[in-house]
Amino acid sequence: MKKCTKCNTLKPINEFSKKKENKDGLNTQCKDCDAQYRLDNLNRIKEYQKEYRQNNKEIYAKRNKKYRENNKDKIANTKKKYAQKNKEHIKQHQKEYKSAHKTNIAKQGKDYRDINKERIAEVKKEYNKTHKIEISKKNKQYRKNNKEKVAKQKKESYYRNKENSIKRQKEYLKTNAGKIAKAKVQSRRRNDYGYITLNNRFEGCNGHHIDNDRVIFIPLDLHRRYPHRQSNPDSMVEINEAAFEFMYTTGINNIKNIQLY
Repeated sequence: MKKCTKCNTLKPINEFSKKKENKDGLNTQCKDCDAQYRLDNLNRIKEYQKEYRQNNKEIYAKRNKKYRENNKDKIANTKKKYAQKNKEHIKQHQKEYKSAHKTNIAKQGKDYRDINKERIAEVKKEYNKTHKIEISKKNKQYRKNNKEKVAKQKKESYYRNKENSIKRQKEYLKTNAGKIAKAKVQSRRRNDYGYITLNNRFEGCNGHHIDNDRVIFIPLDLHRRYPHRQSNPDSMVEINEAAFEFMYTTGINNIKNIQLY
């Protein structure tokens, strides 16, 4: 038994909180008196604790760090249980927080990416390497579901970086993969369109369809100078004029005996 110094009542040992600073290892006041004291002085205790934490930040930081290192599994399990139990609450809180702190979140994200460029690039590279098939399927499905959007983005990107795009394409076409891809495109084009040639082939040429059936061979750089597509008649005007002009200026002997119109 032990006597409480507050209420002067003899109580069992288990009615007293532990306090290792005292000789008997127990608090001088019983649990009931302690609880009543905290209740009566709630604001005062909170203010004191806040002030103490501010004045002893380093001590708290070291103590918390040590605790986290020694209790990783326990902390992880606690967080997991809380997340599973409060899914909707967490989701709503995150939504409200993001909405109220858009500018700060964007700035923090940009600062982090600037500081960790190499690390992010390495992580992306490793992820892409281990998830090739999954990424390929996902990208294919996205392009299939967003054809117009993807086409628009490609067009805008091409005109923003025209010189670099042409340079990269030239370098790619010199590789084995580029040559194979080019051959596949040409084969598919021959299957989709007619292939009535209006002039003779020459070194460094590229076959340009002036319509669905007829082809004029023109220099590769001339063919790439004018972005065009058969499905967009307006884009075909300039390239067709340039193709006819080239064909007629190369000499009558280069033109095949075929009725043009």
